[in-house]
Amino acid sequence: MKSIFSCFYEEHNDAELRRIWKDERTLFIFDTNVLLGLYSFQPENRNDFFKVLELLNGRAWIPYHVGLEYQRNRLQIIKNRRKFFTEMKKRSEELAHTISFDQKLFTTFQNDFSVIKNCPTVNSKIQEIQQDIKDKIDTLNLHLKQSIHELKAEISSQDKDGIFLNSEDIVRNKIDNFFTNEKVGKNIFDTQDKLDQLFKEGEERYKKGIPPGFEDEKQKGEDVFYYSDLEYKSKFGDLIIFKQIISYAKEKTIKNVIFISEDTKSDWRINEDFEGKKILGARVELKNEIYAEAGVEHFNILKID
Repeated sequence: MKSIFSCFYEEHNDAELRRIWKDERTLFIFDTNVLLGLYSFQPENRNDFFKVLELLNGRAWIPYHVGLEYQRNRLQIIKNRRKFFTEMKKRSEELAHTISFDQKLFTTFQNDFSVIKNCPTVNSKIQEIQQDIKDKIDTLNLHLKQSIHELKAEISSQDKDGIFLNSEDIVRNKIDNFFTNEKVGKNIFDTQDKLDQLFKEGEERYKKGIPPGFEDEKQKGEDVFYYSDLEYKSKFGDLIIFKQIISYAKEKTIKNVIFISEDTKSDWRINEDFEGKKILGARVELKNEIYAEAGVEHFNILKID
């Protein structure tokens, strides 16, 4: 039965997984969110990531549309990262003003009971308490100021690369050096007719909840963009990528596909709620489609880690 309904099975045997990973006919494919996610890596972790890629011995590849989405979204990711650190530094400054002493309660107490006039010794004690508190808060604020200085230094250390919109992009340099032209797929949807036909198919798939990409319809709606005289509908980006994966796997007779993606939405992965959310393997429909159309035997989706 397993051979007939193979798309319902997820491999968990360590020995078999090891065999699949080492198989020369296994292709590791990377999603757009993986390339863009490299901007949030610390340099040492990013270097480790590329060292792992080198160990794949040429079995790493990206679809054409992944490359296009990466190039289109790169600047926005850099801008968001700059905003992230700018806002974090600004908010850390505000932390320096979190310790203060509100004397209103003491003043109200003094006024309500006219202690200056009626109980001068009580008033003296109140003033003594206030001065003691003020001295201690001043000491605390000195410690806090030093701690905030150390916090800001730690924040700056997390931004070692210092990539700006108009600076050299060392992340893209690494991506370019690794994903050379032969590791990037061709655009199989290179005419508007081909794209429009795919979009028509996509509309039908999304109506029926057939993955991938139907979750993007909610967020991206009818957003379009233009590149190389072609009009792209953003909501079909995942479908384009999946179709390009199938086409390449079929052309190169790939036996196993491991798709590295941070996308855990239900239009790629099986999500089940049982004692908390469980993110399982690739959707059955995706596996069934790539097995039937490309002759692939194993299709797995894994996150970067």
